[in-house]
Amino acid sequence: MKTAVEIIESEVSLPIAISQAKEFILSGEIDPLKVWANMSRFKKMIEALQEDAEIKDYALRELSKYGKEHQVSDCKLEQFEAGVKYDYTVCGDGTLDELYKMRNAVNMDIKDRESMLRGIPENATLADADTGEILRHPIRTSKTTIKTTFKK
Repeated sequence: MKTAVEIIESEVSLPIAISQAKEFILSGEIDPLKVWANMSRFKKMIEALQEDAEIKDYALRELSKYGKEHQVSDCKLEQFEAGVKYDYTVCGDGTLDELYKMRNAVNMDIKDRESMLRGIPENATLADADTGEILRHPIRTSKTTIKTTFKK
């Protein structure tokens, strides 16, 4: 069995790794629910490590030694600005403030209308008093998946 260091330092092609993992999972040699739980655990761990300020700063300092980008095996690592935001509250633009208020009002009207449409019984119709349109219950779609919750 590989150590954590060996796993972290291994340079495997992503498509190959995915293909091999999928083949192993579907082979029936291991419990698919344990695999799912571990995949969820690894995903949380990787997300936490990538968002950790110390680790991110350490990696950015290392990347800066190579400029703004560096190739590691099949991965191109690039420094870039993410999540750029602008604060328009300091602009003093009354027109923009009014547009924001209008957008918020329209968003509330849309939510109210969607809620009303969801309230129509599934096999019934309702005539809109203002327009005469025949309204129906919306079609509900979803995907079935597995929710993973970790004990605290």
